[in-house]
Amino acid sequence: MGWSLSTLALLALLSSAGVLHLRAQVPAQPVLEGEVRRGSQTMGGAMVVLHQVTPAASGEVDSLRAGPDGRFRFQLPSVPASDARSEVYFASVRHDGILYFGPLLGEAVQLDSLYLIEVHDTASAPPAGAEFPVGVRNIILEGNPDGSWTVTDLIQIRNEDDRTWIPRGDEPIWTYPLGRGGEGFILGQGDLPEDAVRFFGTRMMITAPVPPGERLYVVRYVIGDPDTEFPLPGFTEDVQLLVREPAPPLEIEGLRADHPLELEPGSTYRVFSGDSLTDASIEVSLNPQRREPMEWIAVILALVLGMIAVVAVKRRSGTAVAAGGASLPGGPGTELARVELLAEIAQLDEAFEAGPQDAEHRAAWETRRAELKARLRGPD
Repeated sequence: MGWSLSTLALLALLSSAGVLHLRAQVPAQPVLEGEVRRGSQTMGGAMVVLHQVTPAASGEVDSLRAGPDGRFRFQLPSVPASDARSEVYFASVRHDGILYFGPLLGEAVQLDSLYLIEVHDTASAPPAGAEFPVGVRNIILEGNPDGSWTVTDLIQIRNEDDRTWIPRGDEPIWTYPLGRGGEGFILGQGDLPEDAVRFFGTRMMITAPVPPGERLYVVRYVIGDPDTEFPLPGFTEDVQLLVREPAPPLEIEGLRADHPLELEPGSTYRVFSGDSLTDASIEVSLNPQRREPMEWIAVILALVLGMIAVVAVKRRSGTAVAAGGASLPGGPGTELARVELLAEIAQLDEAFEAGPQDAEHRAAWETRRAELKARLRGPD
């Protein structure tokens, strides 16, 4: 896998913290024995560089040339351990101008196995760019006070060929559309150096070499319009759209609603998922039901004004009538009370839809709405 050095250093430190359970049962010797392979064959004569990463520093500590059989052997400064030293080792080989890394070593027990560094032949990407399936796409939406979205877009592609794709001149190796209306693109942590990507409109264009295996690209940007779309060209194996609360009511087309997810205390997300999608898209729009209370209250207010006029006339004649023309018991003012209750229900619904919809507010809304509806029905 061809990682960037900055990403690898980060992954190295994470790796050292994540393998605490792999304790060697017998004392290990600080010796790393490995092999360089190109495809299914060993590759002799490659220059192998040993790297060390600690919380305080990282850098090269030794180098040697692999033997004719591709084998190499390093005497390490110490046995890797994930204790207070938190040191990690790895080795690299440069082949056809591309830097390849072996796995990270953070535990002594890992020295028991042959250390492999895989390199690959290169090929120029097709003129229209290579096509890679997207193994995982995670889109995180966070609402802003002005109604816009801050988007964190994580895209993991998979190069299923046996070669590393490199750019053809200035042409990109791979391009991919981001969210409609996106702007202010910033790279996040991932397998992508800043000088290896450019943006044309809302399309991301990659010029960094893409070796076999998986690559993760992370981009952050802002979408001004709350109604937007995320194209999913080609094949996407798994996709999740996460909307951080609080957020307005939304309609998500192209995905199914899943259970909410709490990533940390006080940080809850609505989750929408999909899998095995081909040439699909995700459409995000404000839920039109949010606008229904406004339309409903307009109808009710019109009814109120009309009924006030009817009741006023009938009061003078001493008769109360229903909207359908039949007399109602209860005397003058009965219909006015009914339409006032309907108007209050509509106003209550509008206030609830426009405000916070947490459990406390929902319970209060449901209780008050039930009371008003009971009054509307009258005694059984």
